[in-house]
Amino acid sequence: GKILVSATKHYSWPKAAEILGFGRQNIVLVEVDENMRMDIDDLRNKLVHCVEHREPIVSVIAIAGATESSAVDYIDKIKETRDWLEKEYNSSFFIHIDAAYGGYVKSLFLDKDNNIKPYEKVKEYMGGIWPSKELYNAFCSFNCADSITIDPHKLGYLPYPAGAILYKNKITKSSTVSHAPYISSATKPEDEDLYFGEYVLEGSKSGAAAAACWLAHRVTPLNDFGYGKFLKNEIIDAQYILNLFKQEFPKVIGGKRIDVKFFNGSDIDILLYAFNFEGNDDIDVFNEFNEKILKKMCFVPHKDLNKNKYMVVSTTLDYKSYKNSINNNLKSLGLDIQKWIQRKSCVNLFRTVVMNVNLYTDELKEYYYRGFINEFVNVISEVLKEMNISK
Repeated sequence: GKILVSATKHYSWPKAAEILGFGRQNIVLVEVDENMRMDIDDLRNKLVHCVEHREPIVSVIAIAGATESSAVDYIDKIKETRDWLEKEYNSSFFIHIDAAYGGYVKSLFLDKDNNIKPYEKVKEYMGGIWPSKELYNAFCSFNCADSITIDPHKLGYLPYPAGAILYKNKITKSSTVSHAPYISSATKPEDEDLYFGEYVLEGSKSGAAAAACWLAHRVTPLNDFGYGKFLKNEIIDAQYILNLFKQEFPKVIGGKRIDVKFFNGSDIDILLYAFNFEGNDDIDVFNEFNEKILKKMCFVPHKDLNKNKYMVVSTTLDYKSYKNSINNNLKSLGLDIQKWIQRKSCVNLFRTVVMNVNLYTDELKEYYYRGFINEFVNVISEVLKEMNISK
């Protein structure tokens, strides 16, 4: 059987396929578009291929907040695709939403009575800068899923390892049950769910994390009156940083024109970006340039932490997963994409996750975020000299 998942998948999906006995080779990567969301046309093509080759389709995994880029797949269109497949090919599939990272963002779409707000109201609440209609439709389509995973230890701001899987049909859960004979069964039938260890791989779980989750949700509701207020700030701040970069770049540093490009649409709060200097079209030099910037700004054991005011992390996009979805971004930086295609190499990017919800004033935002950009400018100047690129 085949498990179809977006190329932005979390690294745990191949592991899960192996544990379940499907094997990593039966994870089918669906290409992503320029917004790093699942390409629905490619999904349809791969589904038809499975049907025509009599390969069972186990599930399609939609991602609501990719851990690498915070991209949210077109969940409503995935549901439409299932309807189409049932009608045209008499075949279907289980829809699972991996909302481990972005599930809590649904709070922004709910009012105090936990009803979904109209698109215009959400847009107004977010100051008119977020979300797109596609993003709104995706989050409002969670109810089409057969199961959803969510991790409160991410955007729920709760201790690790709080996490949950939700099933639409309770009967589904029985397929994973494994009874422990040494645990007392002298309870009422309706209390059997207390022994959740029967349904999960670990068996034993931390009660403290569950208690923390329960308390947090009682104090801070899962709507725009509670968690929505926190998440609103970080999403707006991500857009704030993105706009600051666009205001500052292109910028002449050390006699060279430096440009920055964002490789995702920042569906939630993660920014992926990279720099290039005027006149460079070699992707290897581009990677080296960004890697040298990273080494000066990343955390390294035994490094003097006072040397830089800001630290950054990075990620890599490999050709096998992202293929032609980032071609336009590479072109806009003046790079020769034929080398990217021919060598099937990787692209080094900076990855910034905006999770500080305490910068409430414009003065604080300007101070911290402008300082963040200035740190990049100073380090880029140093790297240009080291690489003998400065004029």
